[in-house]
Amino acid sequence: MKYCKNCGQQIGYNIKFCTNCGNICQSFSVPPIPPPPVHLNPPTNYPPPNYQISPPPPPLYPPPPPPIYVFAPPVPPGRGKAITAMILGIIGLLMCLILFYEMLALIAGIALGIVSICLGAGSHSANKNVGAPRSAMATAGIVLGIITLVIAALLFLVFLAYDPYYYYVPEYHNLIL
Repeated sequence: MKYCKNCGQQIGYNIKFCTNCGNICQSFSVPPIPPPPVHLNPPTNYPPPNYQISPPPPPLYPPPPPPIYVFAPPVPPGRGKAITAMILGIIGLLMCLILFYEMLALIAGIALGIVSICLGAGSHSANKNVGAPRSAMATAGIVLGIITLVIAALLFLVFLAYDPYYYYVPEYHNLIL
């Protein structure tokens, strides 16, 4: 904006005469900007800053205990074979004792007894190779396999010694007599 040099009235840029006093305003001047106020002395009655750090408040709950790491001893390599040998020995023995009158159960008992003995012996040799003690389950599997094998073989021989049709066909009794 332009200002009149005569009266100081504010006039537009394109106007050549002052509307207040009529003075010719070909040259113009900008009034100076007053400087900002300067504070001579800042107040000094502020309290000194407190840089002391207060301790944190106590926790609401006690801290959790540190974790306890339990290291299990290494599992011997023949552990799975030992468990399987014992379970198969039990199943084979139960099949022979409960289903002794079925030929298929006796054959399955013989097969389970042989597998149980082989797995138990394999578990013993796997433990022996790494220096681990013998597994009681492997020994139980071998013993149960031997017992199953003996009982199933005896029942199989008894079953073959007698005529199998004698128990199943009632008319067969009359034919023999």
